[in-house]
Amino acid sequence: MKRLKSTIFFLIKLAISVSLFGYFISFIEPADISRRLDWPLALAFVIGCLLLLSTALFAGLRWRLILRETAQTVPTGMAFKSVLIGYFFDQFLPATIGGDGMRIWLFRKTGVSFALAAKSIVSDRIVGLISLLLFSALSLPFLGRVTDDATLASGLVLLIGLGLAFVLALMAVQLLPHAWRRHAFLTWMAELSSLTTIALVQPTLAGKTIGLSFLSLGALVGVYYAIAHAMQLDVSLLDLIVLIPPVVLLSAVPISFAGWGVREGIMVFALGKLGIDASDAVILSAGFGIAYAIAALGGGGFWFLETVVRKDRSAAQGPGH
Repeated sequence: MKRLKSTIFFLIKLAISVSLFGYFISFIEPADISRRLDWPLALAFVIGCLLLLSTALFAGLRWRLILRETAQTVPTGMAFKSVLIGYFFDQFLPATIGGDGMRIWLFRKTGVSFALAAKSIVSDRIVGLISLLLFSALSLPFLGRVTDDATLASGLVLLIGLGLAFVLALMAVQLLPHAWRRHAFLTWMAELSSLTTIALVQPTLAGKTIGLSFLSLGALVGVYYAIAHAMQLDVSLLDLIVLIPPVVLLSAVPISFAGWGVREGIMVFALGKLGIDASDAVILSAGFGIAYAIAALGGGGFWFLETVVRKDRSAAQGPGH
């Protein structure tokens, strides 16, 4: 029954992605693509893939910092590999275990409990979310230089406000009376709340975790800028600094296959405020998605080495080893 529900949910997400992406791709004429295929765009893809790989490093380093607060640690290489493997599963196998689920499974293999593995990775995700909201809030004063659309400004303020309210509510869970924590899940939630609060409030740790998150967001903006520059679109770096964080946040909502379709729709809307044609916005968004998928293939390689090769080696050694 659980597998059936997972399959149905996956098919729904796939249908949403195919429908939305099919609709937005219809804005593109074949000539729009052929005239973009040149060496500057190829170079932009190379730069984009390198920047996306750097986001896995930044995320891995952030996770290590949070993990230290639980008296556990992992090597930097393992942290980087686990995040990149998560990218691979998010992009290519979201219907099975998902990127974060695979990271938890890999960490469990080191001997830690499932509760601790899940708590550290979920806390890392929440720190990334609050950093994204903070980044968006800091960019709001520059929104007027990008567009004078009052609806867009109001929508961004509402989005940031709702996100911050969610995080504050989570941080307050640790204040629940101990008598209310008889259920194991509530105890786990209280521990998650405490760990996340430390990561966001302790000055030195917060500076490092939020700083690494900002570097990761800067790299994502850099990917879009490299592709947009190669396409000779009339967008500035400031435009993308303001508009891309909300795109990242909204396209991460798990209603589509790896964000496909939803991301293109948001990009058409956001870049439309700058006067960019829908076809160019879709090509830019799809270009980012392709670069992300290419970078994520590195995670697939690591996963192969971590599982298939190790399994074959164990089988070759025999049961006596």
